[in-house]
Amino acid sequence: MPPLCTVDVASPSARATVVRLAGELDLSNVDDIEGRLQAALRPGHVLVLDLSELGYIDSSGLGVIERLTHRTDLRLVLPAEAVIARTLTITGIDQVVGVFATETEALHE
Repeated sequence: MPPLCTVDVASPSARATVVRLAGELDLSNVDDIEGRLQAALRPGHVLVLDLSELGYIDSSGLGVIERLTHRTDLRLVLPAEAVIARTLTITGIDQVVGVFATETEALHE
């Protein structure tokens, strides 16, 4: 059975780490995903979390994002047409962390 959420980590520059999540982030996999995100954090690096391909996120996944805002310079990639875009707007996450339409925009902020 394939994982509900895939995680792809890249370091496109000396000051940024990009993590791309695809699939579903919920209570069943949140501990694993949060651990992988924590492992990707680098002192002084910006963390760009690309949620473009995330099709579902529950409150436990939103909690991970909220906790990351306290640990790093977090930027989210979430185009307006992304499936979970409305969820982040309704919950106000987009008021707490910068949301960008593309990785390029997030990296050059």
